[in-house]
Amino acid sequence: SNPKEGRTPKDARPGSTVSACESIQIRSMAAADVDTAVLDEATDIVSTLPSPDGGPPSPILQSTSMSDLFGGRSGSAQVGVSTRLGWLSDTTQRPEDATKADPSDAVLVDTPCIAQDGAASGKEPRKLATILGVFVPCLQNILGVILFLRLSNIVGWMGISMALLTVGLCCSTTFFTSLSLSAIATNGAIKGGGPYYLISRALGPEFGGSVGLCFYLGTTVAASMYILGAAETLLVGFPELQICGIEDQSCSGTDCTVNMRIYAYIVLVLCTGAVLAGVKYISAVSPIFLIPVLVSVLCIWIGILVGPKFDVCEEVPQCLSSANSTESCVTVDPKLSSTNMGDNYGVDDEFNKDGEYDFRYSLALFFPSVTGIMAGSNRSGDLKDAQRSIPIGTICATLATSVLYLLTAFLYGAVADRSTLVNETFILSAAIALPHKMIVQVGIVLSTLGAALQSLTGAPRLLQAISNDNLIPILKPFRGKGEPRRALLLSFIICAGCIAGGNLNVVAPIITMFFLLCYMFVNLACLLQDLLKEPNWRPRFKFYHPITALLGLFLCLLIMFLTNPGFAAGAIIVVLLLYAYIQYRKVEAQWGDGLRGLRYHRARSALESLEKLKDGPHIKNWRPQVLVFCKTGTQDYHVTQPKMLTLLSQLKGGRGLCIMGTIVEGSLAENSEEQARCEKSLRQQRDAAKIEGFTQVIMARDVGHGINSLIQTAGLGALIPNTVMVAWPHHWQGDPRKPERIAALLETALAYNMALIVVKGSENIPAAHTRVQAPIDIWWVVHDGGLQMLLTTVLRKSRVWSHSALRIFCVLQQDEDPDELQKTIENFIYRTRIEAEVKCVILDEGAGGKTGASFKACQNALCRQNSNVGSTSSWQLNASIVNSSISSLPGDTKAVLKSNNSSQMQSRAKSPRHSIYSTESLLGDESKNLGASEVPDAAEIEQLLVSTRILNRIVVKYSSKSAMVMTNLPMPERQVDGHTSELYMKQVDLLTSNLKLVLLVHGQPNADVVTMYS
Repeated sequence: SNPKEGRTPKDARPGSTVSACESIQIRSMAAADVDTAVLDEATDIVSTLPSPDGGPPSPILQSTSMSDLFGGRSGSAQVGVSTRLGWLSDTTQRPEDATKADPSDAVLVDTPCIAQDGAASGKEPRKLATILGVFVPCLQNILGVILFLRLSNIVGWMGISMALLTVGLCCSTTFFTSLSLSAIATNGAIKGGGPYYLISRALGPEFGGSVGLCFYLGTTVAASMYILGAAETLLVGFPELQICGIEDQSCSGTDCTVNMRIYAYIVLVLCTGAVLAGVKYISAVSPIFLIPVLVSVLCIWIGILVGPKFDVCEEVPQCLSSANSTESCVTVDPKLSSTNMGDNYGVDDEFNKDGEYDFRYSLALFFPSVTGIMAGSNRSGDLKDAQRSIPIGTICATLATSVLYLLTAFLYGAVADRSTLVNETFILSAAIALPHKMIVQVGIVLSTLGAALQSLTGAPRLLQAISNDNLIPILKPFRGKGEPRRALLLSFIICAGCIAGGNLNVVAPIITMFFLLCYMFVNLACLLQDLLKEPNWRPRFKFYHPITALLGLFLCLLIMFLTNPGFAAGAIIVVLLLYAYIQYRKVEAQWGDGLRGLRYHRARSALESLEKLKDGPHIKNWRPQVLVFCKTGTQDYHVTQPKMLTLLSQLKGGRGLCIMGTIVEGSLAENSEEQARCEKSLRQQRDAAKIEGFTQVIMARDVGHGINSLIQTAGLGALIPNTVMVAWPHHWQGDPRKPERIAALLETALAYNMALIVVKGSENIPAAHTRVQAPIDIWWVVHDGGLQMLLTTVLRKSRVWSHSALRIFCVLQQDEDPDELQKTIENFIYRTRIEAEVKCVILDEGAGGKTGASFKACQNALCRQNSNVGSTSSWQLNASIVNSSISSLPGDTKAVLKSNNSSQMQSRAKSPRHSIYSTESLLGDESKNLGASEVPDAAEIEQLLVSTRILNRIVVKYSSKSAMVMTNLPMPERQVDGHTSELYMKQVDLLTSNLKLVLLVHGQPNADVVTMYS
């Protein structure tokens, strides 16, 4: 039935991808069905397989693929190796669904069974090799206008020694940068965009976009510099080309800025038209522009070594004078002269125009001559093998030009006196050339034109790559594929604006800053990747080191601030502003950049250091680390009580950990997609509520097990939640499971030594845009370590609650002194630096004449399972404060506090009560010794409910108009049957009735959270 069955390689059609490439296919067998008969059958099958030396294939080969052996019974689809190789070699992002990859897109490299008929799919564009793709463009950009027009002036201004230092400093910077560039370029597939692609994938889209834009501007402005150099060469070398009548009478040489602008605009239009024809034509004519440059350099060296002494007279037309021209003559001795070397060795202020052309100016002027090292990487998308071509071509071009610059600077100082070197009315490099100066003049024009073409070719492609990544919306018109014509038009406009200045010396320092920024971040990217030791950092280029990257980074910063500190600071500020803007837009890029690796490294180090703290967080560092239980819908997974997220965001003033957790009933092995959808929905709701925290979804067979799992697994290391927050369930009377679940949650959290916050009336939580004026009331019945006061302090840091006053209510019995208690509490509040109003309330106000026994029963219920309560006094202060400052407290309260402190220390030695819901796994055999509480009789139940009603009346009387009421959370009795849970729910409902928003708080066992010390 299988049409492929029994086919041999001889049966395949010519050019077919089947036959020899066809994989061995075996039907998978379930492990549960394997028995002796099956094993015997498998043995027979294996015996029929072809031998290693060839032979006909076994007829048992079926239509199921080899990958079925690894699919398992879970239904997870596995794809073959060949299916994934094409994607792995072509992208750095994770696909949405790896199982939907198209097998037809696969490319299996270096395998003899690949189909060779590529003509059917059409011919790909011709790619460039190392010479034409990298070496020639770099050489053209580096050997440009500065070498021929300004290097001799720099030697005259600064002397041989400082000129060599200037050249060496610039060349060292580009050499170290080329090493870093080579390492990054050989660490993965390189697409279009050149340095932007490298920086963005190494440091992230924020730095990539900001630095890429600066590099684009630098490359574009560099094109205007090269074009101005071509125009200056034409006007100085061929004075007859000057247009008469448009300059003033004193115009000569480089002072004729109007003529220079006119010719520069003509050259710009011609270069832009050539670039519009396409990059393949620019690459084809590149050698035509480079060969005359190399010939010109050779002619200069021949003239220096063997040329005779002569006088150079340059004609300088003066169009507005009666005479046709004047002559300016200088004497040049091309032979190497020790006299010239001695006279030109140091700086001579006489020829330095009052220090205007100092070392910093020369450094800024010369650096653009070595900035062509990125020309090859700018065209990375057009290279056959970018990982091979970029290192070889870039480093070779950098070393060759560095040696050439150093030797030429030395020879310039040896063949002419200083007055000749600083003279700008003629071109010294052309004057000393043999056999004729015309060769050098033509070579200068062609070199500047070639460099301008390379810049106008690379800059638009760089802008298009940035635009295609959708980092900055304003760049949307420049998106696209193929020739970036719109980006070229923008580059044309920027070049035209720079040419309007008409002065080469003004444009060159601007270029320096932009290129140095890019080089600095290339070195930073290499240094960061190497220090982090990411597993994916495996560059093929091995001749680099973190020290070389650090040196390159340091030299870039040094030159930036040496040349122009103000401009350097401004450029860095621009980069940071662009970084902040791109980060604000929250660009979703899955590039796995180095900064993410740095964040991971720092987070891991911080967690490890926290883990080494033996005693846990100090009382001064305690803050609510909240795990909020979110009930979600079964279809859309939206939180059923979304105001809980609003309250969670308002609690972020404590800068603590926030985890949104939920439980989904089911089997993870069978419903993993449901769990992933739920977590994705939670994250979206977290971001919509502007909560800085985490999400965690537990899939368990029932809610009870999910509660235990979530409480035990939330967090990592020492960064774990210490507080559980949950909303009080609505309409719990209709579902008998709800009381059991809420009781199990509270018991489990307490057993795990966590504080509790139960929110009653979550629908009344104020929205984030409101400003609450009503007060927050604390009804402090039993000591909870000060958690209620700490929570109100955190809440009042948010804008919503910042205008709310804090009131603390004390409930007293008839035999207690309200004045004494109020003084004690006010002293305690003052020393803990909490602004609050303290009020004492007599129990009889709500008891209606009943005795204090009812309140005692209510108080005991609130104190139940609270290990901090060890005496019958209704007020117990922070134990750490009592221990440290008992002498500073009011004298008449010392005895009471000592008694309280003693009882607290005894109670802390006792183990807290634990939940009967699966917490035995936490406690081991000790939990078996904890017996359940006896079932309360009807009288005890009635007394408890009456006491709760009395307390509720008092709270409602004073706090009915408060924005929030916070009081102690009663804990449920140990479970005997469902009736106990229902009784507990009724008690809490009764305690909080007729109140809009109530936070029921239970502190961590044996933990104080406020202190009077700084």
